Amino acid sequence: MALLLYALNNQCKGYSNNGYNLTTAAIVDNVAIVTDNPNDMRKALHILYDFSKITGMFINPNKSAYMWNNTTKLPTPKFNGILFKELSNNLTYKYLSIHISLNLCWNEQIKQSEKSLRASLDIITKKFYLNPTTLVKLINTIAFPSLGYHMQCIQFNRDWLQAMEKATTHTLKRACRTTLSHQS
Repeated sequence: MALLLYALNNQCKGYSNNGYNLTTAAIVDNVAIVTDNPNDMRKALHILYDFSKITGMFINPNKSAYMWNNTTKLPTPKFNGILFKELSNNLTYKYLSIHISLNLCWNEQIKQSEKSLRASLDIITKKFYLNPTTLVKLINTIAFPSLGYHMQCIQFNRDWLQAMEKATTHTLKRACRTTLSHQS
């Protein structure tokens, strides 16, 4: 997969938004190819076809789809005889645990990330028997990595990140006071 991602990232332009460029999102054997024009998508599909031919991997048509974020209706792309199904670009789809839409509206992902972070903080900080150092370690190893994972694909708003940092600090301070009072 590393060779496929290397080829796609170096030979395709991808999609640019506010100086941030996204060409692929991938995990294990799942790949999402993102472009801002049909020619780049054709090029990416040819790279994918060549890679599949060389490695013997195949595309599962039941798990393959495409979307256009464009007013111009384009022909359905074919890949090695497979017709991709078309998805609506007005909806949010969950792919590799990321809620994504072609109009790059991240509201659903931000809502889910905040919900997940707050739930993790709540569970961790209810452990009154843990000392403050252990609480911080748990937050750093359990609560924050999912945000880090999502930040590989999404550019979170700085104000939102600062709000999450304040919420984490507030929750941690409250938990430390409670933990210390239970331990004394």
